[in-house]
Amino acid sequence: MGLSDAIIKKIPASSTENRFFPFSGNGKLGFGLDKDKKQFYLKTDTHGYIQSFAPTLDLKIQESHIVEEKAVIMNLKAGLVILATVFDVEQSCVLVEETFFAHRLHSGLFQHVIKVKNSGPFSIDLELSTADVKKLKKIEKIHTAHHTNGHLATISGEIKTKRNKENKEGLVKFTSVLSSVDNRVLKVPQKGEKSMKLLSYTDFIFLEQEPQEVVPPTNKTRTGRDVKDTDIIALTEKSNTMLKSLSKDHVQDQHVKAWSEIWTTGISISSDSDPNSPSPLHVNLTQYYLYTTHSGNSTKKSTKSVNCYTGPPTLHYPKHWVVPTSLSSLSSLMQLWEDFFTRNNCPISSLTAFSLPQLMVLTIVGLHYHNKQLQMALNPLNLRTNISLRHVSLDYFHSQDQFDLKVLVTNIKTEPYQIYVMNNGKHSPKIFGCGSACEHVVELGSSRLKFVIHPTDPVTPLFYISSNRTLLEKIHHSDFMRKAIHSAKEIKATAHHHQLSPKFWISVVVLIVSFHVIVLKMIYNECRKGRGTVPRRGPYS
Repeated sequence: MGLSDAIIKKIPASSTENRFFPFSGNGKLGFGLDKDKKQFYLKTDTHGYIQSFAPTLDLKIQESHIVEEKAVIMNLKAGLVILATVFDVEQSCVLVEETFFAHRLHSGLFQHVIKVKNSGPFSIDLELSTADVKKLKKIEKIHTAHHTNGHLATISGEIKTKRNKENKEGLVKFTSVLSSVDNRVLKVPQKGEKSMKLLSYTDFIFLEQEPQEVVPPTNKTRTGRDVKDTDIIALTEKSNTMLKSLSKDHVQDQHVKAWSEIWTTGISISSDSDPNSPSPLHVNLTQYYLYTTHSGNSTKKSTKSVNCYTGPPTLHYPKHWVVPTSLSSLSSLMQLWEDFFTRNNCPISSLTAFSLPQLMVLTIVGLHYHNKQLQMALNPLNLRTNISLRHVSLDYFHSQDQFDLKVLVTNIKTEPYQIYVMNNGKHSPKIFGCGSACEHVVELGSSRLKFVIHPTDPVTPLFYISSNRTLLEKIHHSDFMRKAIHSAKEIKATAHHHQLSPKFWISVVVLIVSFHVIVLKMIYNECRKGRGTVPRRGPYS
């Protein structure tokens, strides 16, 4: 796991630690940690996330103990939230690791995995219990049922939502079916380990309503009586069927594999030394939050590229790369991105979780499909960090190939940039590429090719890709490109000569000659002093 693939903070967090909102979701369900408090959400189209019953387990060590350390980890590449707690049980260390995730391929599936490691010389007992639904004030008409086969338990109810921007209220009817916990007490042997998996399937419907008079819930609505509701019955039957068809032993592996496939296409930033660009961690976090809150048709593993994007590069849009610290700030950030995509002709509602990464790659460096070519409309003048793109789809050209691209920058403005490109696949049809001025058009293959990029004035795309070689050659010979190249050469020549007049160079020569004359004269005078006066010899000496 890389340095930017996960993020961690202690509970309670110190002022110097990373501030982020631990969250796992799939666009329908969401799970978050407020400090160490477990919160479960249902996502609606018009009212956002609604807090609901959390199908998780609470743990309590029966022996006397002290909480030594507690930390939360968000594994970005696996889509997992991990709560790790270290207990001191009679001077022995006990580690409890809880893993939570909303399954990426099954919209209603959620799992809570508990692993306990006991290093002490004696066994310990952990008491397990589900949340007390009667303490959740927002839920009405609660119904709890344990099925006769003993393998499943059902919790259903209704949640009234607040008014949204359109001044409309909502009613959520939900059902959560939980796999039963075999033992309410988890016995962990001395110097041993024990694990427990709770699998659940939650389904719900959302009914939008006009504002009604608020009537406080009475005790009668919270007695636990049966809810004679056809909607609830239908939700329960569906959830039962889905949960029985799944094996809780392989659910996590399937989820992690799906996340690994999502991250196949992506972006890498070399460092966080550029104050105008997001850090590698900020880039990965933003992508993760987008992927974990996006629904789409998650069961289809389509990697079809998004050819609709026409907007600017988001690399230097700081508001798009902030780290949310709460559900509210997370929702605001996601809304910002959704509005941005819509304004630039790419609404994401129809995308799958596997095609959304393609759109993210296009946006960060301004990749545009235009006139049967792919252009990278990134201004290099403000670029201070290396950027890599991986597994970018070329289906726009009816090709199943994918290309990797890396931009290497230099700190010297007059020096050219370098772009490395490699095309992976069957190379049918052939794909061609060229640098900013399209002076040399070459076929892209499995070997990494180097393109030297010279800035142009006005700024032109850094790179072009097309299946039509003639089209790229015409770009170089266009009047606009000729003027841009000529202007860039003049700027480079001017910068090279520094705009210094002949008088300046004459003055420099005079100063150098004068300096050498003075030095030589000083050396000559010192030599004469060293020789002294030669005595004369005569007949009287």
